[in-house]
Amino acid sequence: SRRIAKDLGLDAVWQIDNSGVKLGSVGLPTNLRSGLTTLARKDLKLKKVGAKKLSGPRGLCNDWLTWQFDEFRYLLAATITVKGRERPRLYTHVQHGTEVTPQTRQAMDSRVKEGVITKERAGEILGVIGKASQRRQRELETAMNYVKSLGHGSSPTIFAGDFNASPDAAELLWMK
Repeated sequence: SRRIAKDLGLDAVWQIDNSGVKLGSVGLPTNLRSGLTTLARKDLKLKKVGAKKLSGPRGLCNDWLTWQFDEFRYLLAATITVKGRERPRLYTHVQHGTEVTPQTRQAMDSRVKEGVITKERAGEILGVIGKASQRRQRELETAMNYVKSLGHGSSPTIFAGDFNASPDAAELLWMK
């Protein structure tokens, strides 16, 4: 992010979210260092406000030390300045996974009627699928609580990222 921003003459802020066990750039796995980033023109005075871990076990991810053995999800909070006023910008990448939709339920019902799977097995499958939606919901709730704690009040806020769900998913409808 830093190098790309410099090459483009922009400002950048970022938050590492998955990197393994590393001190600086040395550690394992050698090919993993992912995260959230945003770039902005210099006149917008991009500033990192903070970051919030939305899910994942104990551990940490920062620019100098990462200690994690499982996946983390983060929210990156930043501001830009427009007409002399700071405007909040939020970025995330929440849990992926299939969501339970009416089409998914219909497919399970069809498989049960065809005798391909039992009703109990269909329920188990839908339960596993539903865990991804539940995790996204918890992550979004944590994100929204963090946003409220920043105290931007009624300032227009952009919340962008990879929500890994269809626009009519229950967790996104809740957020809207």
